[in-house]
Amino acid sequence: MHRKTLLGLFGVLGIWLTAGLALPLVNVLSVFTPSQLMVFRGFLTAAMALIGLRGVVGRVDAVRHHHERPPLRILRPREGDFTEKCFWACMGMGLLGLILSTGVLWAPITEPRLAALVVGFAFVGGFLYWISNLLAFENLPTTEASVLAQTTTALVKVGKHPSSLGVAIASKASRRECLRQFPCKLSDPR
Repeated sequence: MHRKTLLGLFGVLGIWLTAGLALPLVNVLSVFTPSQLMVFRGFLTAAMALIGLRGVVGRVDAVRHHHERPPLRILRPREGDFTEKCFWACMGMGLLGLILSTGVLWAPITEPRLAALVVGFAFVGGFLYWISNLLAFENLPTTEASVLAQTTTALVKVGKHPSSLGVAIASKASRRECLRQFPCKLSDPR
């Protein structure tokens, strides 16, 4: 098996695993609207990607020294850098989520337990998921990567019922307590 194919298959496996692991977190974070989850997933994932990039987005591709000061610098995105692509895609997702979530209640994020779950969701369902997708689609033909990635539907259905897998992220009682503490409905315009 070629190295590119193996990397692509590892990416597909990562897609399956992250999709299956992120869904129980979405179920627990039901106090947030889908657009709020987009904000968290987008901006937190972009922050994680920025840490991986060591704070440097883009690179100097060429420096032209004319007799002027300062020299002209041409910046271009790095070719094939998964982390930088992840950063830009997630910044866009976070911005779109922010635009869509105007007028909603943000108070639940101040609860430390929910904040930790949001960070976990962003890491598993955001950063690892994006890197897995990029790895799969950069190393496999598009059709094959698409077909293999779409099998996540089965894993998501299994992940929808985490108790069937023996995974207990949060009990129903703690979810009820959170909803009691922050009473809002998803359609509530607050």
